[in-house]
Amino acid sequence: VVQASSSLGQFARGSHDEFVYPKMPFLGQLTQLRVGTSGEGLFAQWHLRTVEVTHLGSGQRWLFNCHDWINKACRWQRVLSAQAM
Repeated sequence: VVQASSSLGQFARGSHDEFVYPKMPFLGQLTQLRVGTSGEGLFAQWHLRTVEVTHLGSGQRWLFNCHDWINKACRWQRVLSAQAM
């Protein structure tokens, strides 16, 4: 589980947010990704277009398409499948 805390301006409409986790071990070939939120706060629900994961050491990349809302209806999380890049 990797948790990102948001700062001012992140997760804004139309934004592209980037998070770097330099101490994470290489996880191998990714096939799924679970993304979610705690559901707390005034604007807890958000629309997620895509998640891109890049292993900085090898340059290997995975794309996870969502194009849906993260909200109460999905219990604040989505499980996404990797797309070929």
